Amino acid sequence: MKKRMSVAAIAIVAILLGGFITQGLVAKAQEDNNPFGPVQYSRVLPIVTYRAGGWSSSINIGNQASYGNLVRLTYRDQAGETVWTEERVIPGFGAWQTWEGDGHLPAGFMGTAQVEAQYFATVVVHEVGPGGAAMAYNY
Repeated sequence: MKKRMSVAAIAIVAILLGGFITQGLVAKAQEDNNPFGPVQYSRVLPIVTYRAGGWSSSINIGNQASYGNLVRLTYRDQAGETVWTEERVIPGFGAWQTWEGDGHLPAGFMGTAQVEAQYFATVVVHEVGPGGAAMAYNY
């Protein structure tokens, strides 16, 4: 006696395969339209400042791998518009520290920053404020 798959089982298999195929096509389209190459790591840093109410940011990006990691850092204002973008290759087990956008942000800047990297990276943001106040967060 032959066993037949039910219509429901066939539908579930089709949906699962369709999802995998769609994800693959979307990922491929994103790679094809991204001159930066495939991004394995992307994080948005929720607050980055430069002389805003006496607060300024330092962003530290660490490469945990033994090989170089191409990293892009994009600063955006409160409207979501790109203010400055910079890319660099962080050597194996190396780090990249930026302070206040390295002079590329306008005084009074308060916005976000996005870190995109080919491989996993650690990110720590230090905020230094008036009177020695400070805070930090990491991703």
